[in-house]
Amino acid sequence: MIRYRLNITDEINEKLLELAVKRSDSRRRLRNIRIVLGGLAVLYVVLGLLLNSRAASKDYFLFISAGILIVFPFLLPPLQKMLLRRQQKRMDSMLRSGVIDYSFDENGVHISSSMGESQLNWDAFRSYTVDGDFMYLERRDNHVVLVRLSELPQGDQQALEQLLQTHVPKNA
Repeated sequence: MIRYRLNITDEINEKLLELAVKRSDSRRRLRNIRIVLGGLAVLYVVLGLLLNSRAASKDYFLFISAGILIVFPFLLPPLQKMLLRRQQKRMDSMLRSGVIDYSFDENGVHISSSMGESQLNWDAFRSYTVDGDFMYLERRDNHVVLVRLSELPQGDQQALEQLLQTHVPKNA
């Protein structure tokens, strides 16, 4: 059994925000938004030029608004992070600070905090990823179990990695 205690700090909250923005479903949604807005911008310019070919003064407005449609999707990740940070600050302080104890074994992950306890079987996890000093297990309900590798003894790091390789697919 591998035990790990996570002290939730501002750094951990920031890492969770980064993970939320970098998630594959978030990137896929952002790509789709960029495609749709880019297509709308092109359609807007083409229709505007066809319908207003005589009015040169309206062309400036047309190109500026099309440019905004094209640039806006690239501003979405910082906007998304800002909105997530605002939402996180509105949460109960018990959810964004404190201590969470994790126990990893052959049955799954036992989670204990001041809010309560839960036992998650390995089937509850979609994948795991190692990202620098952090390892995170992505649950099927889109929550994340975050483990800072530098806080685990070397033997526990290897045992946890082996346990995860056995039960949870690794995210590329």
